[in-house]
Amino acid sequence: MPSDEPLIEEGIKEIEELRNTLPGDIKAIYSSPLLRARQTTEIIDQRFQLPIIYRDELKEVDWGTLRGKSFKDIEDEHGSEYGKERYAHLQFDLRPFGGEAVESLRARVHTLVDYVKEFHKEGPILFVAHGGVLRMLEHDYNQKFISNMPNGLVVEVEV
Repeated sequence: MPSDEPLIEEGIKEIEELRNTLPGDIKAIYSSPLLRARQTTEIIDQRFQLPIIYRDELKEVDWGTLRGKSFKDIEDEHGSEYGKERYAHLQFDLRPFGGEAVESLRARVHTLVDYVKEFHKEGPILFVAHGGVLRMLEHDYNQKFISNMPNGLVVEVEV
């Protein structure tokens, strides 16, 4: 599953286009410290010129020894219990592979949201994160599942 690869040229262009569609009144930017998110955040911040706050809570799901493998390879080797559907519907437990369970992801995402609510009374606030975090935000705050996740997805939540 996900590795920390840099953005490719197509991704850079997508983020440059996305940057101009974001609200102009963003008050703070929080980002995962992983490479792709850092690069994404730096491109977006060319518009906003805000200090970037890097937080580990926004990192992608820890896949343990499955990191870097495709969903197909994971399902072929370990069954659908560790496949894309369970991941997309936040029903995963990757602890047998040294990774994390959905409960851990939920705890860290909610911890960050609570922190942001306490210290940033005005918004909007931008989170630059990865698929697992965005799925959790969409599920827990908008009561929706994201089944297909395109690059540059924007999830809006009210907290």
